[in-house]
Amino acid sequence: MRVVAISGAGRSGSTFLSLLLSEHPDVFNLGQLRHLWRSYENAESCSCGDTLVNCPLYGDIVPDVHSRPGVAPPERMHALGKAFIEDADRQQDWSDEDVRRQLSERHKDYLAAMRDVIGAVAGRTRCKVMVDTSKDPATALAFELLPGIELFLLNLVRDPRAVAVSWQRRKGSARNTLGRVLDWKQRQRRLERWRPALGERFLTLRYEDLAAAPATTIRAVAERCGIPLPADLFVEPDHAVVDWGTQHLYPPANEHVLAAQESDIRVSVREGWKDSKYRWIHTLTQLLAGGQMRDYYER
Repeated sequence: MRVVAISGAGRSGSTFLSLLLSEHPDVFNLGQLRHLWRSYENAESCSCGDTLVNCPLYGDIVPDVHSRPGVAPPERMHALGKAFIEDADRQQDWSDEDVRRQLSERHKDYLAAMRDVIGAVAGRTRCKVMVDTSKDPATALAFELLPGIELFLLNLVRDPRAVAVSWQRRKGSARNTLGRVLDWKQRQRRLERWRPALGERFLTLRYEDLAAAPATTIRAVAERCGIPLPADLFVEPDHAVVDWGTQHLYPPANEHVLAAQESDIRVSVREGWKDSKYRWIHTLTQLLAGGQMRDYYER
């Protein structure tokens, strides 16, 4: 089983990217798996048209997996996942075998449930490749620790100034916005430290390059990660047609994408974040993101 984990910051187009990468019958879109159990507990809506509790896929899989001996109940999973992420973030070297072994031992309940859910999804869908959009690097590490899983990590990078403006528009909180910038920086630091250990299984993709040449970029990413694509996915270089019939996405996936469920997707470069009214965000982002931003973007 191969898992392609999309990592990076929120508001970077990961939901859109996962839709394009999961159109082939052999590929399943896990959404943000680390949030599955909280969304299930809250009976959030699934893109299939029902709640997760009544979803024909997860409504069967979650109760079945968590009824097995030794598997933590679903209501504990969000806390267990948070504990795993916090523990992993404290570790300096994720390529160290002792670190990985200790994490696996300390969080065996969480990892066992993840493994069983993925296995159950694979059994039901017959998919050989899974795409996850959890974005947190530690969740990608969790996949790497699962037996029988081959991880490919896709580092989706968007200009942190654009990310910050997008969060400001959504939340309207300067404190939250600046916190998101620091999160962008910390995740890029972590991913760059981990990159040598993953080698050819690590791929960096700039959101701006995807938006400028979507068909070419998606095909290159799919080839690199071993993801099959339908021949007719793109009808024009900037125009894709997707089928929502096999998607089972749930919050916190992009709320606008979930609500609209558009099948005809036209991709374009959006630069509204460059408006001068956001200059204060641009300036503070450049100061906070520092060298990590300059690795990908000029001033």
